[in-house]
Amino acid sequence: MNKLNIFISSTCYDLSHLRATLNETIVNLGHNPILSEFPTFPIDPTTTTVDNCINVVRGSADILILIVGSRYGSPTDSGKSVTNLEYKAAIDKGIPVYVFVDKKTLNAIQFWKDNPKGIFTSYVDSVKIFEFIEDIRTKNMRWTFGFDSPQDITQILSIQFSYLFREALTIKIKYDSQIPNYSNLNISNAALKLLLDKPIGYEYLFFVQVLQDEMAKVKDVENDLKYQIYFEPKNFVKRAQDLSSLLMNRNDILYRLTNTLGNLVNKALPIFLNEPGQPSDLKGLVYAAKAYARLYKSLVLWSIETHNIQAPEGCEELIEKMSKIPGQMIKDVFDYQYKIEFDIKQLLAESSTKKSVRSSLVVGLDQVAIAEFKVAFENFKDRLLKKQNNPK
Repeated sequence: MNKLNIFISSTCYDLSHLRATLNETIVNLGHNPILSEFPTFPIDPTTTTVDNCINVVRGSADILILIVGSRYGSPTDSGKSVTNLEYKAAIDKGIPVYVFVDKKTLNAIQFWKDNPKGIFTSYVDSVKIFEFIEDIRTKNMRWTFGFDSPQDITQILSIQFSYLFREALTIKIKYDSQIPNYSNLNISNAALKLLLDKPIGYEYLFFVQVLQDEMAKVKDVENDLKYQIYFEPKNFVKRAQDLSSLLMNRNDILYRLTNTLGNLVNKALPIFLNEPGQPSDLKGLVYAAKAYARLYKSLVLWSIETHNIQAPEGCEELIEKMSKIPGQMIKDVFDYQYKIEFDIKQLLAESSTKKSVRSSLVVGLDQVAIAEFKVAFENFKDRLLKKQNNPK
């Protein structure tokens, strides 16, 4: 049987009885409780206590139960408590988080709001608890349950786990019915969820999700360009006079990449999205997203490989100037994933029933870089001419 790993996040010493009760409850439900004070808590002996707790949430937790009492706990180097960091790790991971706050602490929040500089030591050991709860409720918009006793928490969890199980069963039924259509798309869980839930405009949202997933996969090559991490060169020129021919070839490759990108976004993608009211070609959208990311990677690699051309001394400036020509286009191509996301969400917020997205992408080369390249090229030709006229 696959058991759920349920992480209990709270201060330990003041809530030890409550944590022990929850441990027993979770075991009785057939799942695996994770509590840091128990010998079953998985640790990495090479890391700190704080990092162990965060890593267990990130690596093992399926559900996090956050319990806030009257103690904030010892602050870490970041200024936040371990409990606060565990909660943030769970939110970042996207797992279900159930938040329980002692009713006495919950009731005191309004007093603190009315008098934030007051003394509240009769309620909590630090007003950071109030700030933490407010972040949970207002910034993260998370539901919080008040409790007086451990029994309050166990009763609420029994109900909430039932809802969670029902939701999981509903998703499974949807997924099982769609397996023939979706199993071979090789997409992320977030993209799959859009296909199963089918919110308004889900096909557009699906494309954006797959596009951003694919662009994330080529992040490394972007960092190579940003930090000038260059590896073995692929292009060599032994004589300076041969460099022009190589640069013309590089220019042709860049031209083809630019045209291909335009064809993909401005011709193929609208066909895959289809007209408003007509079903989109999901496989086509996945193909378009993957192809777009590959083209982006090719543009970045073009710049890297051009910059990395091995040529005789005196050619460095010309090579560097040419490598910067697609700089603005690389930025525009990268930003497109967020531009189309903004356009789609803005469109979906409108009341029009006939909704379509203008997915056109207009990209251009960096005109400043082109001008600088032309100057460098003229200087390069002048140097070659002088060398030919004065071979000594």
